[in-house]
Amino acid sequence: MGKEAFNRNRDLVQKSLSLHPQKRMVKVFVWSVVLYGSETWTLQKEDVRRHEAFKMWIWRRMMK
Repeated sequence: MGKEAFNRNRDLVQKSLSLHPQKRMVKVFVWSVVLYGSETWTLQKEDVRRHEAFKMWIWRRMMK
């Protein structure tokens, strides 16, 4: 779901904006989808590892 949210808004996130607006757009458009309901999750090591990998995937795509 998170990758779909990022790909839907890829044009906004990867434009030649400065880094601060790009970060804000990722927080609004992508993290809200990824972290929906996360307050109730019981995180295990595998979940934390996948979350960190997804976070790095987002930042790499954003920075080209």
